Amino acid sequence: MRILHCIVDDKFIDEEINIFEDTKGKHYMEYIFIAENNNNHFTYIKNKELIRVIPMGESVEYINKGDFDLVILHSLNSIPIGYISKIKNNVKILWKAWGFDLYRYPNEIRPFIKLKRLKPLTKKYWNKNYKKQRIINLKVFIYDLIYNKRIKQSIERIDYFSGCLPIEYKLIKDSVPYFKAKHLPFAYFDRKDPFTDENIDHYPQLDSYILVGNAAGVPNNHLDILAKLKCNTTAERKILLPLNYGGDGKYIDYVINDAKSYWGDNNIVALRDFMPKTEYFKLLEKCGYAIFGHEQQAALGNIYKMLWQGSKVFLSETSVNFKYFKSIGMIVFSIQSDLTLKSINRSLSMEEKKNNREVILKHSSVKDALNEICNIYTTVEKDKV
Repeated sequence: MRILHCIVDDKFIDEEINIFEDTKGKHYMEYIFIAENNNNHFTYIKNKELIRVIPMGESVEYINKGDFDLVILHSLNSIPIGYISKIKNNVKILWKAWGFDLYRYPNEIRPFIKLKRLKPLTKKYWNKNYKKQRIINLKVFIYDLIYNKRIKQSIERIDYFSGCLPIEYKLIKDSVPYFKAKHLPFAYFDRKDPFTDENIDHYPQLDSYILVGNAAGVPNNHLDILAKLKCNTTAERKILLPLNYGGDGKYIDYVINDAKSYWGDNNIVALRDFMPKTEYFKLLEKCGYAIFGHEQQAALGNIYKMLWQGSKVFLSETSVNFKYFKSIGMIVFSIQSDLTLKSINRSLSMEEKKNNREVILKHSSVKDALNEICNIYTTVEKDKV
């Protein structure tokens, strides 16, 4: 079977290429980056020798002449939306949906899955400082209304869907009437992740730092989380703010200054430069507590890391993340109801830590993730007959 991956320049892609290369067996794999020009400069991707840069105007012809059995779209940003419906009907298409795809696409005003992503303080900041973006969002919304048929045809053309959480399949199916794809889940993962039976009894020695968010994007709702924390922690508490991925400088400065106004310069660890994953994950072991303020699915790598190492994790009780983790038996806590001075100073019991590890091994182990990749091959081969 010939499989084509349409990729984007992101930190997840290198390891996914390695995994597909190692599991491909008899299957042929190819990886393309569709570009507006022939620029092959990548910010995050290191496996450049395996990637072919295809000019945007030539991409549909390249796909259709390649005799591919399956095209995997690593987010809708990997290909112009109108091109999907132009792919030959005998080619199966698997859409690996990222958070942007579901919660901000085709436009911010009316995405596929509509959520109230911003909390009050963050919303107030956004309305004041992103007025130009609001105008852009309105223009994109109007544009998408005009070209809605093109979007509809492309989504209808997709054969298989994988979100980042299983519940996202039902969310998009309930929200988008022309969505017809079958559920064929697979997860992005790192084979060096510790989520194995062999590592189940080893727990790192955690410190009392509090992790707030996973990136610099506004949907982290940093301002609302920090306001809640100010009422429920002492000014001596150490706060870790990963602000080295996404976002913009003005917002990053505002968040850092807001945090330092209460906890002071010495108690705020603000990350602004991108770090290797191993180095970053080692730093997370200082954090016995973590708070993620997203409403959409987000920060899963960070959340799984924190749960596995035994940290106490707080999520918005109205969020996609919270609902999913609660549904599978994970012990996580509500920002709205559980984030109190007492709770943020009481770590998980060993029984609670073990429960969370067992749930991860049941639902998200490295072995399970590898099996999902292999299931893609067998499912598509069966459907192609």
